[in-house]
Amino acid sequence: MRRLTIILLTIVLCLSVTLLAACGCEHYYENGECKYCGKVDANYNPNNMGCFHYYQDGACKYCAQVDPNYQPPVCNHYFELGVCTHCGEADPNYVPVAPPTGDDKVATAIKVALLYGENGQEKSLTGVVYATAQGGYYINDGTASVFVQDATSVVLGDVVYVTGTLSVGALNQTKLVATNAEVVAQGATPIAPVEMTVADLSKMPAVATNYYQLVKLTGFVGNVEDLYTLSLEEHVVNVDANSNQLFQSIVGQKVVVTAVVSSFANTWVVTPVSSDAVEIVPADLDLVADEIFAWAQTQLPEKTFQNFELPTAYALEPTVEFAWSITGVSGVEVQNNSLVAINSVSGEVTIPLTLTLTCDGKTATYTYQVKVNADYVFEWAQGQLPAKMPLVYSLPTSYNNENNITFEWSVEQGNAIAIANNVLTVDASLVTQDTVAKARLTIKAGNNEMSKVFDLNLPANGVSAFDDVASLPVGTTAKVVGTVLLKSYDHNKKDYSMAIVAENNDMYEVAFGTNTTEWAKYNAGDKVQITGQVREVWDSYTGKTIVRLTLSCDDVALVETAPSDYKIDISNMTVVTLATLEDYKNFVVNFDTKTGRTIVKIVNPYLVSSSTSGAGNYIRFGPDTTAASGYSNKVDGKTWKREFVFARNMLKEVCGTAFHDSLQVGATSKATPIQNTLEVYAVPMHLGDTTWQFVPISADFVTYTPAN
Repeated sequence: MRRLTIILLTIVLCLSVTLLAACGCEHYYENGECKYCGKVDANYNPNNMGCFHYYQDGACKYCAQVDPNYQPPVCNHYFELGVCTHCGEADPNYVPVAPPTGDDKVATAIKVALLYGENGQEKSLTGVVYATAQGGYYINDGTASVFVQDATSVVLGDVVYVTGTLSVGALNQTKLVATNAEVVAQGATPIAPVEMTVADLSKMPAVATNYYQLVKLTGFVGNVEDLYTLSLEEHVVNVDANSNQLFQSIVGQKVVVTAVVSSFANTWVVTPVSSDAVEIVPADLDLVADEIFAWAQTQLPEKTFQNFELPTAYALEPTVEFAWSITGVSGVEVQNNSLVAINSVSGEVTIPLTLTLTCDGKTATYTYQVKVNADYVFEWAQGQLPAKMPLVYSLPTSYNNENNITFEWSVEQGNAIAIANNVLTVDASLVTQDTVAKARLTIKAGNNEMSKVFDLNLPANGVSAFDDVASLPVGTTAKVVGTVLLKSYDHNKKDYSMAIVAENNDMYEVAFGTNTTEWAKYNAGDKVQITGQVREVWDSYTGKTIVRLTLSCDDVALVETAPSDYKIDISNMTVVTLATLEDYKNFVVNFDTKTGRTIVKIVNPYLVSSSTSGAGNYIRFGPDTTAASGYSNKVDGKTWKREFVFARNMLKEVCGTAFHDSLQVGATSKATPIQNTLEVYAVPMHLGDTTWQFVPISADFVTYTPAN
């Protein structure tokens, strides 16, 4: 048995060695040796442990590996003689101009001197003379041009070598004041002028390299207080005063001037290079006639009912003469070549209006067709009439403020309407149902006369719909019917109002002024009929009058008393929420004063007294601590701003003194939050110059839980 055990152990050991030799060890090397079997790592190198790179100037300062993300810095080149003195890069614009004598004279490129030279710095420049002027001459070396202040006698084409000091003036205008100048060659070819318009030149910035350019300039000669100019449309350059004599007799002419851009004073100043540098350019009618005819078309009406002016000159081609004529139409004539006079025309007439252009012995003609037609006036008048006529309405009396056309209105059909002095009135007692009346508009211009009949929609009993009243002009008398939602008065009890709601839930503010007797007769839920005028209010922030859906109360009648169980229902009405700062700002801008009032739900406002005494007339409110100063927004360059307020006396009237006192808004300069416990449904009423007063609908529409 013992022998068998030994044999078995021997077999197992042999198998283990055999299997190890066959399968090997899955080595885990540490510090160059397998931690399981002790085998040495053949690739181990204690000197190659990797580098945590620290890159500087594109390479690791420890192992010199190149930084793959390296971007070399951009050099702000300072070119001198065609080479950057910082990085050695060649100047791509450098054109060396070496003196042809072959001596050792060295010159700085003029462009380099202009861009990088400093006032008083000595420079040596060389270039070809391309123009002369009083006190010096202009040279160009292929890179740029400069004025040399020097008494040396030179002629065009001379190559000069000049040493001197730079003089840098206003707006970087730089010249070279010569201390030594030498003509080193003659007969070189000067630079050619650059052809451009006045518009092209006027757009160039006043930088050093734009001075002294030689240009061939196209423009029109002008004169303002002995200052001669060259202009093209709205673009202008000035002419150097020493050249005035060249332009005195050609004001208004189109010219081509060869000149040097000599200086800048509010605009560029140019100096003609010689006495024959100004050339008058007559228009070539073969080239410009179509352009002028097309422009003249834009100056004529397609159809008209009154006299109209004719264009008599084309500003861009002043040498072209205009002549107008009409043939084959009676009652229409051209007067003084500048006016079409319509004396007596019946019905629509087409005027064959011929323009003849003359210039430099050439002529061109074109005939336009202009209709004598009043449709455009009648279409405009139709747009001024309301969809449904109110009780009193001022009919339009002129066309777009053009007094040459007179309006006369008259009744064509309908015994319920009357027209006197172009004011239409409706006798509502004669209109028992919606009906249509007719009015005739007769327009006159000189001896010409036309007319058209317009339909006028008259609502039953003279009652206008809310949306119809919204488009009425200020002062128009209208009649509306609605249900009283609430009654209110302003903070000083001088403006008594009520909000009434129509069947479609549109809402008006009706102003009773100080007529408290009538105001007191009516209660929430009463159906009333109001006759009054559309009112206006001046807005100090926008600087204009705002028309809002507020009616004066000239007359009020009870249509139906509120039922005894009446309860206010706003479930079908639009409600705007004021909770965030954005809500308040949007409300200031988007409150459309022409579409009536709206109900506002005010959520968790901050409250602040309107005075330091704590007994001010207002409690101001808003979404944050700036409630005291109001909220604004800017639209189309205009600032719209309002202060949102509750009037203390109105708050007590609606919700009771106990509610007002429980708010505890006393004398404080900081707004006080209401601990997320206040919600008020209110209507903005009594719009003033700086404030909006919000009137709670009733105590039932206020939710408040005092803070513990």
